[in-house]
Parts: sequence; C-alpha cells; structure tokens
Amino acid sequence: SAGYSNVTDRILVLQKKAIRAIMNAPYNAHTGVFFNDLRIFKAGDIGKIQLIKMIYQTLKLNKYESIHPYLNRNASTHRYSTRTNNHLSIPRYRLSISQRSALYRGINLWNNAEAMFGCDKSLFSLIKEL
Repeated sequence: SAGYSNVTDRILVLQKKAIRAIMNAPYNAHTGVFFNDLRIFKAGDIGKIQLIKMIYQTLKLNKYESIHPYLNRNASTHRYSTRTNNHLSIPRYRLSISQRSALYRGINLWNNAEAMFGCDKSLFSLIKEL
C-alpha cells in the first residue's frame, strides 16, 4: 500500500495469478486463504511492514535520526489526558499528495498497530501479529 494504487494493483493481480498457479486453483478462486496457508505477504502488506519497521527502529533503536524530530507524541502537544495521548502526532499537510509520504503513512500505521497490539512488543512479534 506504499505507492500509487495503479502500480500496486497490477502487482497484486500478478501475485494472485502466481498463487493460483502454485495451488492449482481455478482462475477465479479467492486467494486470501492461499496467502495465509503459504505464509506469504501481499505486496501492499510488505510496504506496510517496512513502514512500521522504519518507525519502530526510529523510536526504539534511534536508527533514523533525520526523521526522529518529526515523531512527537500527542502528550507533548497538550497537558490534559486523551485517548490518543500515547499516539504519535500526525503531520498536518494541506495537499493530499503529501499524505502519500512515507512519514505520514508510517505514523498512521504505527498508531493503528500500537492501538491494536500495544507498544511494548518487539519488532518480530509485532510483524508476526500483523
């Protein structure tokens, strides 16, 4: 899901065709079960995992120092307690094209993963649960 949908959709269609060929399934068979059985990630999921990995390595391992200043918690914005106090602040962009940036998408994915699985997990266990 990182990138333009017309490109990622074509890759996903090719991936589905390959899975059907491997599994000797009919041309119109649903492939979700086959991806799970073979433990293969879809192309869009690989992009999402890479973005979550980038945010995790920045927050926990201080790996990407250039984007670290952009990763602020909502708690630093105001003093009162809210449901999203622990989430990262989402950058405010005027243009929708800016919302396709790796930083914007990574922060959104991280906040969703953090809400679903908690923030004290290792990277491996977080990816495994995705």
